[in-house]
Amino acid sequence: MSTTLPRYQAQVIEPGSALIAYRRLIGWSALICFALIMIGAWVRLTDAGLGCPDWPGCYGKLTPVQAKDQIAQAVAEQGGDHGPVSMGKAWREMVHRYIATGLGLLIIGIVVLAWRFRHRLQQSPWLASVTLAVVILQGMFGKWTVTLLLKPAIVTGHLIGGLLTFSLLFWLWLRTRQAIEALGEGLGSAADARSATQRAQAHAPGHQ
Repeated sequence: MSTTLPRYQAQVIEPGSALIAYRRLIGWSALICFALIMIGAWVRLTDAGLGCPDWPGCYGKLTPVQAKDQIAQAVAEQGGDHGPVSMGKAWREMVHRYIATGLGLLIIGIVVLAWRFRHRLQQSPWLASVTLAVVILQGMFGKWTVTLLLKPAIVTGHLIGGLLTFSLLFWLWLRTRQAIEALGEGLGSAADARSATQRAQAHAPGHQ
């Protein structure tokens, strides 16, 4: 019996690999969001914000390579690569959009899991849902940044939205970590009580 109890206890204290994966998903999403903010600043500082002057594609194409003829024409019309459009600037702008799209998909996954684990973690899923709403608004700001030709108020709002998204993800990560730790402690207490009961039964008169 003494050899089986520790193994049983270890299994009970483990809060579940799915919850750990959920916490890691939030953490990685927060890191990607921070990187996306830095990439967005790089795009803006290198004057690549209009590298693809439409949205969400690049001259209606999925990649700048597919839009190379339109980009070449725009470069010729502006008299060289010094203008707002070039192949390099188009790629910088589109990479920013690709990563933003990927982050949006990750946050959708977070929301689904937040609702799935809400009872197990005893945690409201609404913080994750609000984060998704902010990301959707961020997508609109990304569109307006291009269609309104980098209007300062829109660019500023887009940056604030990115910082808000990162803050919400970090907050969600902290809350989820605390909830998982509390769950592990609660299960550990239950395991200790179970072990004590089994030991008492083992030493009870007449126990075989």
